[in-house]
Amino acid sequence: RRQRQMCIRDSPTTAPTDTPTPTPRVTRSPYPFTYELTYETPYYGCTWMGVAGIVQNLDGEALKGYPVHVWGGGIDVVVNSGDKQMYGDAGWEQFFMNQPLEMNGVFRVQLHSPYGEHPPISEEIVLNYAGYCSQSLAMIVFTQNH
Repeated sequence: RRQRQMCIRDSPTTAPTDTPTPTPRVTRSPYPFTYELTYETPYYGCTWMGVAGIVQNLDGEALKGYPVHVWGGGIDVVVNSGDKQMYGDAGWEQFFMNQPLEMNGVFRVQLHSPYGEHPPISEEIVLNYAGYCSQSLAMIVFTQNH
């Protein structure tokens, strides 16, 4: 038997050129603001339990006048960024009680737009307190992400 060999000729081709593709960036949230939550010792000492924070843009600059809705445990209030400048130019604060208690899921916080009908612009944050003085301030930094 004869084997048939095929000869394939290389035809000149151009090498593919690499086109730079922009790297997509992941948005951490569908909301225009993300947050960072830490628990700290309150400025006022161990006879204070509550929540405080700041609102800032992507460059860390203060954003004043943003409503922060705080509710739970018989509290339902709106405080505004810029009202408590001891935390920074866009600081805000809400007192809950005069002693640290273990409380999980009782209090909630959400940032709202200062415009229009004030829709929420962050996810709802559930606060969990351990009952220690060193963790009786829930500190929330809202940062604009897009």
